[in-house]
Amino acid sequence: MTDPATHGRGSARPTSIAELRAVAQPDEVRARANAEHWTASLYLRDVSPYLTWVLLKTRVSANQVTGLMILVGWSIAAALLIPGIWGAALALVLGQLQMLVDCCDGEVARWRGTRSPAGCSWTRSGTTRPRD
Repeated sequence: MTDPATHGRGSARPTSIAELRAVAQPDEVRARANAEHWTASLYLRDVSPYLTWVLLKTRVSANQVTGLMILVGWSIAAALLIPGIWGAALALVLGQLQMLVDCCDGEVARWRGTRSPAGCSWTRSGTTRPRD
């Protein structure tokens, strides 16, 4: 396990999900009462490290993950144009995916030790929740 003070910045990858969780989901993140949708506490924060693990194997930045989250959000609107139950079902699944990706952008940033005003602005344009 890497030292939390010098954890995987840049291209280094976590050696385990537990290590990733310790860095990307510190207690102050998991304890935020009003920061995220209730599904984050229910199950998304348990699932998100696995997607974050995959994202960390790429060169994608936290800002790009935020952009992906916004695109998934737009796809929800497109799904609602599909008539019948299938459009609504697809929108429901895409909504969960959007919230999952939203968890991952911060995790990628915390793991890589990156932070930018653009990332905070992008996130605020896609959601209304406060960011750290």
